[in-house]
Amino acid sequence: MDTKKIVLFLLVSLIGLFYLVNMRREQNQRLVKEKIVFRCIVSENDNLELNRALNFFSQKLKEKTKEQILVEIYYNGESENAILDSVKMGTIDISKISIGNIKIKDKAINLIEGKEDIILNLKGYEGQIIKDNFIEREPMAVPLGFLTISKSNLQLNVYMLIISKLSWDNLNDVQKKLVIEAAKETENYLNNRCYYDNGRIDE
Repeated sequence: MDTKKIVLFLLVSLIGLFYLVNMRREQNQRLVKEKIVFRCIVSENDNLELNRALNFFSQKLKEKTKEQILVEIYYNGESENAILDSVKMGTIDISKISIGNIKIKDKAINLIEGKEDIILNLKGYEGQIIKDNFIEREPMAVPLGFLTISKSNLQLNVYMLIISKLSWDNLNDVQKKLVIEAAKETENYLNNRCYYDNGRIDE
């Protein structure tokens, strides 16, 4: 290959690379500019703490994305399994699933101790194992974080906040990072609310 052909090949390659990078940049900018509205659907509407958690997540995501990603919350009375199927198909963007409905293969997981232990376990090894098992079983849904809801002084209801993989894949890297941050802040918000003395949370 002579010098002219080499120069021409390099020039064409650089033009192609520039085009791809520019196209990716324009795609990211377009995604940032377009307002995204996620539908969050859960089965029950009488769980005050769960309502607070979902509204907290929605507000945090709205703030972090400067109102570019909004979450609309609906309660439709369908079963959790039916809602999960809709999340996997992409007809529902966001929902939650009870930890009790997640099959765990690793017997080292310990979620039957006191509330503080459960929260610590979910933040560490056990929580990651639960997420990994869920991804393996349900590849069309992405776990965002855990929702720990106090029922009494000794009991927690633990859910996992999930998003449809189809909805997740439509986000750019910056948006994904902000969604994860909002989910993490929601986790911390609920964990703080779980540390109370008399079995009830002040309104």
